[in-house]
Amino acid sequence: MSKKSITIIGAGFSGLMTAIHLIVSKRQDIEIVVVSPQECFTKGMAYNTYSKHHLLNVVVGKMSCFPDEPE
Repeated sequence: MSKKSITIIGAGFSGLMTAIHLIVSKRQDIEIVVVSPQECFTKGMAYNTYSKHHLLNVVVGKMSCFPDEPE
């Protein structure tokens, strides 16, 4: 059986969290490639705002990258 390869386009928050969730899922024989035009992985365009007018619409205590680990 050949190794499966998944390519993730974008190394912002969403792209990197997708990669992390694939790694944590403990799937065997999978290669993950993250492609980004930026030199280093960052927050990404959607989360890279510095305006005080952009507010969260979710209580911070309910935000988690892992649903089973809310803390």
